[in-house]
Amino acid sequence: MMPKRSDWLIAFLAAALSVAVLALLGRDSGGPKTRTGAGAAPAGTLAAEPAASDGEGSIPPVANPKPAPADAAAVPAGPFWRGHPHEPRPFGNPDTHPMRELAVSAFRIARHETTAAEYEACVAAGACPARSCPDATPALRPRQPVTCVTWDAAAAYCAWAGGRLPTEAEWEKAARGTDGRRYPWGHSEPDCGQALTAACGANEPADVGTHPAGASPFGVQDMAGNAAEWTADWYAPSYYAAAPATDPAGPASGDRRVVRGGSFATGSRLSMTGYRSFLAPTQALPDLGFRCVWPGP
Repeated sequence: MMPKRSDWLIAFLAAALSVAVLALLGRDSGGPKTRTGAGAAPAGTLAAEPAASDGEGSIPPVANPKPAPADAAAVPAGPFWRGHPHEPRPFGNPDTHPMRELAVSAFRIARHETTAAEYEACVAAGACPARSCPDATPALRPRQPVTCVTWDAAAAYCAWAGGRLPTEAEWEKAARGTDGRRYPWGHSEPDCGQALTAACGANEPADVGTHPAGASPFGVQDMAGNAAEWTADWYAPSYYAAAPATDPAGPASGDRRVVRGGSFATGSRLSMTGYRSFLAPTQALPDLGFRCVWPGP
């Protein structure tokens, strides 16, 4: 007995749905893809999805506290807006949602990225490893931001300087202030007087402090472009929705650390104050540096 026409139609639709589901699963199974060129993440968004975390981390302790540098910027305690809204599109990636008002304790943050000269003093003291990039380690002028350093090397320098790496939340508040602005200076797209991004055509970072027009509301410079920056936090794509409302410190564990701020080699989108990237802590790249924070008002 031949099947009814309606039975053939149901079978056809079921088969088509199965093919669509399998295609979707196949498309998504590889995780995020590496991106290159002017719109790339500071060191490329890695192909493997970072491991899920177990619980909330804690703010790293300061092992040997020292006074902050005289020119360190003071960031007061209190709330700020973190992340990006879902609309208007495109405004941030899914891992920057939801946009929430959080609070952090008072801290001081280096006004400039750690320089090559400052880092070499730590190397000379035997407290930091020498700079090293996988391919070639470029020579740096004393006032250029130090690059080609791993996360551990950056953390070692900040400990030697009497501080620590900033949490992702501290970094973002220092970069954007309390009003949720898209860039340190406001909502307008960057020009080369405000930030050194790929659009400016440079093949190395500028000396720190050469883009004062791009300073944040707290007077912190080069938080968009120039050199991307390590933060203290482990990365998890879904962390923002579950983070505590006060002093979030990132997941308790992971296999990638958060990188913020974009660089001279990346497009303006990656220089937005809320954009998140991530790297294995063992990576060291010629457009990746850091800055330190110290407790207190």
